[in-house]
Amino acid sequence: MNSNISRTKQSFGLAVGKLLAQFLTFFMPLFLSRFLTKHDYGIYAQFNVASSFVLALASFGFPASLYYFFANTEKRQYRAVIYNTILALMLGAGVACALLSIPGLRMRILGSEILVFFPLLLFNILVFIPSEILEPFYIIQRDWLMTLLYPVCMLLLKVVLVVLLACLLGGIAGVLSGIILTDILICLFTHYYCRRKTRNFPCGPWLDFSLFKRQIRYVVPFGSAVILNTFTLQLDKIICISYLTVEVYASYSLAFLGIPGICQIYAAIGNVYLVNMSDAFAQNRMEEVRKLFHEMTQKVLSFTVPVVFIICLYAHGIICFLFTDKYEDAVTFFQVYIFTLIITQLGTGLIIRASGQTKKSFLSYLYSGFITIPGTFWAIRWWGAWGGIAASVSAQVLPKVLQGWYETRILAVTFREYLPWRNAGIILLISLLTLTPFVLLDYFYPMPIGVCILLAGVYMLIVQIIFLRKNMAVIEKEIATRFLNRWHLRLIGEWFL
Repeated sequence: MNSNISRTKQSFGLAVGKLLAQFLTFFMPLFLSRFLTKHDYGIYAQFNVASSFVLALASFGFPASLYYFFANTEKRQYRAVIYNTILALMLGAGVACALLSIPGLRMRILGSEILVFFPLLLFNILVFIPSEILEPFYIIQRDWLMTLLYPVCMLLLKVVLVVLLACLLGGIAGVLSGIILTDILICLFTHYYCRRKTRNFPCGPWLDFSLFKRQIRYVVPFGSAVILNTFTLQLDKIICISYLTVEVYASYSLAFLGIPGICQIYAAIGNVYLVNMSDAFAQNRMEEVRKLFHEMTQKVLSFTVPVVFIICLYAHGIICFLFTDKYEDAVTFFQVYIFTLIITQLGTGLIIRASGQTKKSFLSYLYSGFITIPGTFWAIRWWGAWGGIAASVSAQVLPKVLQGWYETRILAVTFREYLPWRNAGIILLISLLTLTPFVLLDYFYPMPIGVCILLAGVYMLIVQIIFLRKNMAVIEKEIATRFLNRWHLRLIGEWFL
């Protein structure tokens, strides 16, 4: 039980930090959609897409390899694992920037509108890439303070600098200057944190090229999968830069903002459980791996499913309130796309990573890419923005299905035993039944956005109390009861739990 509480504590800390950071992230488009014209906001969206696309390709999955190598190397090699990874990230960024400097390739990837800011894009990639190592590093170190505060402080710094420079310099130039300055400060902090933490490691080399070869052997299939994954998931957004006007692209980009909390809680829980599953795989405890996977999937679904349902119900009011009525055409895009979150956050792919059989991730994205990559080109060419949405949904779902099939073979179980189907069905049924009165109320008596937000909070509270009573929530019933007792709220726990 102590290990369960430790995992929950770390997952909860990481989730809280990422959740607060996501709310700050939402402030950025909230401010920029009002401060910038729709044309300039479209340029900002294209800059973000191009930057994240290139960064994902350049990192090649190296940061995620830390989970595996800290569980499967000697302690004296820990320092080399860190600095080998930083070296690989810098080399990847250099190659990516060199390729982007080729005029023909640059014109294919970037739209004419953001070519003016091309030097800023290259500088942003080179400066930000080392910080990709921070999250896996502080999770492995079980650094509770960093887990909780880093995502929040990073985003708070970005929001403050972007808003400040946008007001001082005006327009899109001020916004991009704020992003670049933030990335410089984060880069400096990354080097400071890595240097401070590695001092506590046993004496060993700063760089180890024999270990580097092992890291490459591990990362090549996984990194190839990351590239394929990034390429297939971001391809629609890259192609749309050329096919859609900047104004339509601004609305299209809002479909992918996500929901505050969903991805952050999944990443927090998934990364913590990945460390434990890697340890279990290293000791060949396969039944424990499956148990951990079921436990993680149930926790994620208990939060994801009800949040997706209630946000979809009130999507129109939320989008128009946050981004003004000029982005009303983004509502349906957003409603369709958020349902993919339920599929993509089932946890498929984690068992492959924990086992070290990363070639299977690569094959999953390769085989699905045979369908999604050409399909994306034709879908956007024929149906524009809606073709992009359809292509993006397909690119999210198909690789997950293939990864699930591979993981059943790794665990030597049937597809029925692979996922906690019974508990997933209970979560789905409870979420739908509880949503029914809210749907009827919204249909017959439409409410202003403030009341809708209040009703959404009531819905989530009801659902989470039910899940806690059944011990299916993100937090175990025992931990919730202990928390209430500590704050002299035992009566509430007795009533509801």
